[in-house]
Formats: sequence, C-alpha cells, structure tokens
Amino acid sequence: MKADTTLSKDREQLLWKRLDEARSQVPMGFLSIVRYLREKGEQLRVADLMYLQQRVGDYGGPFVVPPSVAQFFGHLINSRRSGSVLDPAGGFGILGAWLAENLPAQRIDVVSPLAEAEEVTTPLNLKSMTVHVGSLSDTRLRLATHYDAIVASGPVGLKRESRTYKTAAGQIDLDDDPSCLLIADLAGHAGPDGFLAFVMAPRFASDTSSRSVRRNLQRFGLHLSALLTFRPGIFAETSIAFDLAIIERTQHDALFVGEVPEDSEAQKELVERLWKRKQGATPSQGRLALENQFHGLPALEAEERAAQLAKGKGLDSIPFARAVRDIRVPKHQGTDFERCDDHPHAVYLPEMATTAATTRQEDLPVRLKSYLQLIVDPDIVLPEYLAELLNTPLGHAMRQAVMTGTTIPRINRTLLRESTLFLVPVADQRRAGEAVSAIQRLRSELSELESKIWERPRHVTHVMEALGKVNHEERFEEWVETLPFPLASILRSYHALDRTEKEKYERLLYFFEALTEFCAAVHLSAFKTSAVHWQSQREQIAKVMREQHFSLERPTFGLWRGIVELIAGTLRSMLNGKDEERAVACALYATADPRPLEMLSSKELIGLLQRVNSFRNRWTGHGGAVTPAEAAERHELLKKDLAKVREVVGLKFLQYQLIEPREAEILAGPVFRCRVRRVMGSNPQLEHHTVEVTTAAKTGALYLHNPGHEKVLELIPLVQLRDTPQPASYFYNRLEKMGPHLVLYHFADQSEVSSLSVPLIDLLDEFKSNDPAPEEGKT
Repeated sequence: MKADTTLSKDREQLLWKRLDEARSQVPMGFLSIVRYLREKGEQLRVADLMYLQQRVGDYGGPFVVPPSVAQFFGHLINSRRSGSVLDPAGGFGILGAWLAENLPAQRIDVVSPLAEAEEVTTPLNLKSMTVHVGSLSDTRLRLATHYDAIVASGPVGLKRESRTYKTAAGQIDLDDDPSCLLIADLAGHAGPDGFLAFVMAPRFASDTSSRSVRRNLQRFGLHLSALLTFRPGIFAETSIAFDLAIIERTQHDALFVGEVPEDSEAQKELVERLWKRKQGATPSQGRLALENQFHGLPALEAEERAAQLAKGKGLDSIPFARAVRDIRVPKHQGTDFERCDDHPHAVYLPEMATTAATTRQEDLPVRLKSYLQLIVDPDIVLPEYLAELLNTPLGHAMRQAVMTGTTIPRINRTLLRESTLFLVPVADQRRAGEAVSAIQRLRSELSELESKIWERPRHVTHVMEALGKVNHEERFEEWVETLPFPLASILRSYHALDRTEKEKYERLLYFFEALTEFCAAVHLSAFKTSAVHWQSQREQIAKVMREQHFSLERPTFGLWRGIVELIAGTLRSMLNGKDEERAVACALYATADPRPLEMLSSKELIGLLQRVNSFRNRWTGHGGAVTPAEAAERHELLKKDLAKVREVVGLKFLQYQLIEPREAEILAGPVFRCRVRRVMGSNPQLEHHTVEVTTAAKTGALYLHNPGHEKVLELIPLVQLRDTPQPASYFYNRLEKMGPHLVLYHFADQSEVSSLSVPLIDLLDEFKSNDPAPEEGKT
C-alpha cells in the first residue's frame, strides 16, 4: 500500500478552517460542502473527503467509512494480491476511491445508487476505479464475472426482507437484513480463491434463524472464515461494536476471531495471522475458536482476564458444577412473578450487567426479575463468600465470560455450569467472612456514634473517646498509599511535613488543583484516542474556554475544573446508557472495569471540585494577611472535603493504576512484556513489577492500567515524572517562550521544570486559536 489514512497536522487544521467557513455559507451536508470547497478552488484528495465526511456527523451522507476501516480493507486486499475488487455498497464512492489511490489492483468497481458518486470521485482522476450508478439487479451494469475481493461497509440493521434464490443446490428462501442478503446476491461473483469482507451487525454471527444468510452460507458454496470485531464507537454516530465477516469458498476447521486494530502495522500483523490461521498472544490479536463454542470476543477476553486476575493469588480452580449443586430461576407466567423458595445455601446472581450478587433475595433491586438462584455445596464454597467474590473485578470477569447476546448480554446457564470458579479453601473463606462481619460491626458502631452526637450533644467527649479506639491516622496513611504518586506525594507532605494551619490548608488547595488537573489529563487522554469522540469534545472545550475567558497558555484551577465537568458529563451519559455505550467508554479509557470511570465521572467528585474552586477564588481575592483563626477555619473546611474525596475515590485507583514503562520485551503477537514502575503511593522509591500489554508503551511516559487488561491508556503529559535527584511529580502550569512550564506541589529539590513534550505541545497548539486573554483574577 502506498499511503495511510492520516492527514498532516497542517492539512487537518486547514480543512477544519475551511469546513467552518463552508458551514456558514451552504446548507449542512457532505455533498454541499464538497461542492462549495471545490468552487473555492480547493483541490480535495481522498483523505480530505474521508476527513470531511467524518466531521459532518449525521450530515455525512450514507456509507461513511472510517479511515482505519478502509485501511484494513486495503491490507486484506493487498495481502492476497487481489487484482479485481468490487464495492457493491459504494455510497459516494469514497471507499473505492481510497482503495484505488492506495492499491495496485488493476480493477476496482463501485456500485452505488447515487449519481452524485461520480461527481465526488471523477475529479480524483483514479484510472483503476469505475463507478457504476444503479443496483446489482441492473443487467446493464458492466461488472466482472468474478472478483478477487468483494468488500462492503454499507448500512446495516435495516428492516428484514424476504428473497428467493435459484442455485445449483436448489431454491433457497431467505429472510434477513438487506446487508446480509447482499452476500447471497454476490455469491456468484466471488472468485474461486477470492473472499468477501463485509461490515455486519453483531447479530449476523449468532442468527439461528433457518432462513438467515448466516445459516445458509454453505448452500451458496461459501463459508465463514473469520469474524473480527471493530472497536466500539469507531463508526460515527453509533456506539455499536460492528463485526467484519470474512467469507471464503474454502472451509476451515475453526473460526478465526479477533479485534481490528486502528494502527496500520498492527492491522498488517493481524491479516498475516488470519490467512495463516495462526493465533495471537491475546484474544484481540487472534484466536481460533470452534463456532459452536464462540460466544463473542468480549466473553473470550473476560475468560482469559479472569484467569489472569486469579494468577498468583493462591486460588484453586474449581469446576462451577462441582461447587454449585443446582441453578434455579424465579417462576414467570405472563405478568405473574414468583420468587424462588429461600434456601440456606443460596446465592442470588443477577443475569445481566454486574448488579450485585447477594445471599438475601430481598436485597435484590425491587424491579429485578431476571436472576439465578445458585444452590452451593458449603463444603466447597460458602454462599456468603461466593456472593462477595462475584462482586469483585475477578467475579465480574467470570460473569462476563459466560454472557451471550449482542443487544443485552445475559448469563447463559449452560456456559455458567461449564465455567470455572477460583476459590480459596473453606477455612480461609470462613476467616474472610469473619473479617467482613467485623468491618460491618465497625461501620454500625461509627453510625451509632454519629447519632449520639445529635441525640446527646453534651456528651460529645464520650464520642471522641470512643473514636480514639479507631486509628484514623493509620487508616488515612494506608489510603494515601493507594493513590497515584502525583497525588499521594502531596498528601504525604500535608500529613507529615506541614505544621501550621496555614501550611496545611494551602497544601490541600494544591492537592485539589492537582487532583483536578490529573482528572482532566485522564479525560483528555481517553477521548483523544478516538478521532470521532475527540472532535466533539474539542469543540465543546473550545466553546467553554471562549465563554469563560480561559486559556491553556495560562491554565487555572477553573479551566481544569471546566474540562473535567464537561467530559465527565459525557462519560457519565455513556456509562448510564446502553451496554454498547458502556463498552465504548471502557474502550476509550482502556479498562475492562467501569468502576474507576464511575468514580472519575461522579457528580459527587465534580461537586467537590466546584466547591474547592470557589474557595480558591474567594480566598485568593483576600488582600490581607490570613489570621490564625481564618487559616484554621479554612483548613477545617478543606479537611471535610478531603474526607469526602476519600469516600468517593476509595480504592478505585488500585483498579486503575499509574505505571511508567522502563524496559519492554516483544513477545509473539506482538505482546509487550514491560518492566514498569508502579507510580503509586507516596514513597519516591517506586516499586517495579512486570505487565504484559498489547499497547506499544513508551519509556518515560505515564499510563493508566487496569490490572488483567491487555491495553493501557497513555496520559497526555500534563502530569510528568522526573527522576533527578529523586522521583517527583510536576504539573503543567503555563506556556513560556522556551516551552511548557511545570510546577511541583510537594517537597523536592527543584520546584519548577520546563518540558519539550511533543504530545503536550500538540495539545496546546490545538486550542491556541481559541485562547483568549484570561480575565484578571480568574482562577
């Protein structure tokens, strides 16, 4: 292939400017914008057209093909040296044009019902490409008898249609989505060594209908060779994780499954494994699966993630059917619902999502009707222990591994019986239960003490004496060690080094500003991994900056808070939406566990940041010296907010750890076995350990890693780690002539450093045109 799908930074900025101009001059729509730009003399190439079509959203017209999808089609075609290619659902012809511009194929035919497809593609002067306006049933179309490759990324999920086909195998009656029927329409055009690659809705592979295309492929002389999943959200305006069905005339013993990456080199490696029928190091990099045992890539990934999370914890692998004697369900008859009979050894497991399992049926959500009653063997697993286990990250992975279905995945009882539990011996389970009971009693005692404060206000001294029995200071120090180092180090200075009330409240102000910037860095980094999602967020951030007179050249607490509010709101909507939207959110943030994301987007956390930002603005505007009484009052207010942060954050960062790669060994796949520093806790002597990930992590950059997950999220270096003379964390503070400037919020030898980080400079450049002069006093 001659080129990739990316535009230069300058070209992208120019097109964005031209698009803004066009929007104010012509009706919104891809075709009208293309006409406008060409009338203005703009020489548009294929990559330009793809960029414009992606950016106009709902107005992009039909058949919007993401650049990375076109690129993957290109690798498939190029790897087979296909000389003739057909796109039977061509839309404006942009996919065909991209293939013609980048591949050596001698013939590329595009069939489109749109006469405008010729108008869009003719100025490109692509000699190997021909646009055929009409439909496949039109006998006047001069198509080839056979093609080496037939690729399509047309509309899916349309109303089912019934059609009858006359074949050598007899009459075949089908009822299916038109995008699936297109496979049957083109069966005769597939060359003997050719292939079809069609973007399909997830239900294609699991459709059990006797009249579906999927169940009748063999009668057309075709066989499903591979089923690859696209990253959720890669297609604009939808969060569905579409599949790529690859169909050949050759029948294989197993189905090749995996996930289509967006990186060109990773795509080439996946294609090579696909044709060689070679497995990768992780499920996303390729697995060979028996069709009747494959229930979707997420389930396969969850199964392996559960095994990874259990590894090294001293857990025993126990067949589920051995530990659980019976699986029962509530009785349903019409609208009548009858709960299961109570049982002393029962665990109640919701069938969908990760709603909490429990040993008490009455503790389930009132409206929940779909759950299982698991009758356990108490000699193998205690019901209380199993219920709590199923609510942990390991338990969630075990549950997700046995879920089937595309729209609303739910636990499949057959798969559940065939699954594996990871357990400790019953004696250890019992001790764990005793520890949990002790913690619950402690919670009850604290709640009672809180009530006594108001019931007997003159006996507060007795309450304080009772509270002294709980070593709060020790618990606080332990919690600090569960935070990322950039935050924990500030609280360490606050707790161990600051002495006066003034020093302490000022350090807590630094902590809250650092927390806000850290959260902003996480959110910005996640959304920048997706061009489609980033464009929308970028526009909204730019709007907030203009309206609030914020500037990234001189960022403030208020700017970081505004960014966190904005993106957290988007993330919260995704997490509260359909399962597909939650999957997109997890993919953006490179985590299989949504709980850290729920924390990062929680309204409670946003409210805290808003509250402290208002304190900062008010206190900064105080012109006189701060009296000891004022300092004590301020410290007390911020201590309460810190306690609330502790309540909201909890131990979530143990499921989303900050790491810094040091050395990497490339394994087959490729998988990178990285020796990393855990940038966690307050001790500058950071721990080292090893992780295996599929992301090509860079030495010196910071990443967030969900333990057991194969991907990591690279952080935009708004927060950086420096090692001289010992590890210290610096936060971006302002842009100077020499470059970005970063400051320190905890004790170290050097309080400020400069940076030449390219990702940071690129981020600043993206918003440079939107940067107004900040208002005086705006913090």
